[in-house]
Amino acid sequence: MSAEEKAKWNRRYAESGTQNLRREPKAWLGELAELLPRSGAALDLGAGEGQTAIFFAQRGLDAEAWDLSEVALRKAHGLARQAGVTLWTRCVDLDEAPDIEPDKYAVISCLHFLNRALIPAIAAGLRPGGVVVVEILGTPNLERSAQPSRRYLVEPGELDGWFPQLETLVRYDGWVGERYVCRMLARRRA
Repeated sequence: MSAEEKAKWNRRYAESGTQNLRREPKAWLGELAELLPRSGAALDLGAGEGQTAIFFAQRGLDAEAWDLSEVALRKAHGLARQAGVTLWTRCVDLDEAPDIEPDKYAVISCLHFLNRALIPAIAAGLRPGGVVVVEILGTPNLERSAQPSRRYLVEPGELDGWFPQLETLVRYDGWVGERYVCRMLARRRA
């Protein structure tokens, strides 16, 4: 991502302040709770303000939050302190396909961030029995809104081909309120 794009995200997070800061993770994660691990390492890619990583830390995982925005990661640290958990952060350009350590993570999440080049590294980063959680907006959103652009959206059914080496536990493509989401929870076989 360009320096201009990084500055845009830092501005967006700075302008949002703390009064509108969402302290809870996506409701869908709570629905998946029985399928998610309670120990090991967790990695949240495109973590933003860290709600998902904090959710993992509260479950007992050693949580890492990776994002492009230093402003968002500072907010993540503040939320983690308020929640009484430790959160490791890494300011990194995920469009540059950073190295994900193989066989390390009990869970890797990718919620509303898209870089298809990371798919093999995500699968390889899971330890045996580890899970990947994905939620990305789908192209049908363009029927109702021009944003986000097609570049940041997936086609319905596209997630089915992302992790053929993993066992799919949950898959859904469809409208949730005003947004068309594509969701997947898949597990590396032990």
